[in-house]
Amino acid sequence: MGEPLRIDCRSPAEVPPPAQLAAMTQTGQHVVLQFALLSEGDKESLISRLALALPDHSVFFSGGNRDRSCVTVMQVVTRSRVLERQGHVLRAIGEYRRACADLMAQYRGGTLPGDWQTGEHGGHCRFTSRQTGQVVEAPLREWVASERVDPYFFALFVRSTAGLEPVAELLAHDFHDAARVLDVIGGSGTPDAEPGAAPHRQ
Repeated sequence: MGEPLRIDCRSPAEVPPPAQLAAMTQTGQHVVLQFALLSEGDKESLISRLALALPDHSVFFSGGNRDRSCVTVMQVVTRSRVLERQGHVLRAIGEYRRACADLMAQYRGGTLPGDWQTGEHGGHCRFTSRQTGQVVEAPLREWVASERVDPYFFALFVRSTAGLEPVAELLAHDFHDAARVLDVIGGSGTPDAEPGAAPHRQ
């Protein structure tokens, strides 16, 4: 992600119109609206208003301190592009869920093949194939339900798994575009992971 275009605003009333913000982000640059003081109510209202007016953008609170609050506006993959590749996305979600379920079952059962490197962290276990470089971040407590797929972990899997290039091409920004893809698809249409299925390998 490149350097953002920062715009200082004294209040939400000084935020540029949505059409202007959209034009500013067309080249892939994101806009950070900076406020010296922004109440919680004003922040939520601004984010809701801009998100509604800019459906192909991610609008979110991006931090701050006592002296500054920031709201970021970032162009993400369009709904039409996601829907054009809906079948590829559903397949990728299904493969990710199966990989999580199967690798965790093997990990717990002591039958994980030796070419998988593992590392537990924060309620997840990262599986990395020494042979192919495939990365699978799986929850330790249960297999991942499609409606709870983590966008960033999904992006890591998609980018490291052969055959999922049509989905990887949608992800200019791993987290934000993956979140957009999952939101558009809604995580539906994928069958439950079957414990006996083998994880997709490169």
